[in-house]
This record gives sequence, structure tokens and C-alpha cells, in this order.
Amino acid sequence: MITTYALSLATRDCSNSHRMALIDVVDDWLVEHYPIDSYGPGTTVRTRHSSDDPVFRLTITESAPGSTHVETLTISVVLLEDMLTFDVRIVSTPSTAKVAPYTAPLLPKRVVALVRSALRVVPSEDANRYITDAATLVDTELGGQEVAAFILAPSRRLPAIVVIIDLLSFVVLATTRSAGYCHTNSNLTPAACQLSKTVASTSPAKST
Repeated sequence: MITTYALSLATRDCSNSHRMALIDVVDDWLVEHYPIDSYGPGTTVRTRHSSDDPVFRLTITESAPGSTHVETLTISVVLLEDMLTFDVRIVSTPSTAKVAPYTAPLLPKRVVALVRSALRVVPSEDANRYITDAATLVDTELGGQEVAAFILAPSRRLPAIVVIIDLLSFVVLATTRSAGYCHTNSNLTPAACQLSKTVASTSPAKST
């Protein structure tokens, strides 16, 4: 069994209304992408949902004809006291006893869309910054320092990628958000760019 994707977002100060709103997002997503009358061969959908159960779980299993692996997508919404957790996982399980080469599939766009929708309904934070895929312009050295502080924050849970396109004029901070990326486009001063270069040397890099 191989976990090919995992995301868990926890938000405090939530109530049952937030839980139900998030479940509605998942239900709408399911109707849009997996209509009940259009399941393909090898596709099963199971739902755990009860008004008195703090755990909502949707499990979708897909096995394409001739495939050597079964892909299982599990989406969970859990409310414990005031902590609401939205969890998405994709697990690949071999469907044959033979040793077969395996390449993890790319993250489906429909899963990206689900996470974005969930964040719009119940905003979540990482290192005291709201998780978003909206662009924020930073044009001061102080702004560059704030970007660096976020990258180096001990409380940051999600991975961050710094992409330097032009060291003297343009830096893109791309913070992985499962929904894709949260981008901060920065027209920085040389000093701020140098700071970003320092940050980049301590963070995973990716070229675009």
C-alpha cells in the first residue's frame, strides 16, 4: 500500500454548522464528479454519515481494467469539540500478486478543486497565515522579510517552495496547499531578494 497524496487541515473555533457546510461541499463535489448513474467498471463509492456521528467519511475506490493497482480516495470531515478537521488521502494498493512497476498518478484536478472549495467554506491557517491560492503582491523589503519569516516559522506544517525567477527583480514564493499552490509574487528590492536567496537555500526549490 502506497500513500500518494495526503492533506489534513485543522481549524479551531468551529461548530456543527461549519461541519455541515463542509459536508455539503463534499456532497456537491461527489454529485458533480461521480454521478450515481455513471460509475465506471471497478468504481465503488461508500459514505459514512450520521447526524450523531462526529465523523463523516467518503471513500471512492477505482480500479481501471488491466490496472495493477487500486486507487482509493478517502475524504473525512471530523468535528471533535471545537476542532474541525478536513482530511484527504489517496492510497494505491496492488491488485496482483506479481511484482509490477508502478508510477504514482498526478493529483487529479477534481481533488484540487475540492480542497479549494473546502478552504473557501472553512478557512484554515498555517503559521498564522490563511491558506489561499490568491496572489499577494509584495514590493518592500519588509514584505520580503515577512515571506522569509513564514518560510522559517517553526509552526509551519505545509511544505513551502521558493522559486526565484530573477534574483534582482522578481521572486515567487509558492507554498504547497494541496489545492495546488498559494502564490506570493514579489517585486523586491535587491536586499529583499538577497534575503529570499537565503531562504531558498534552506527550502526545497522548484523551477517553473
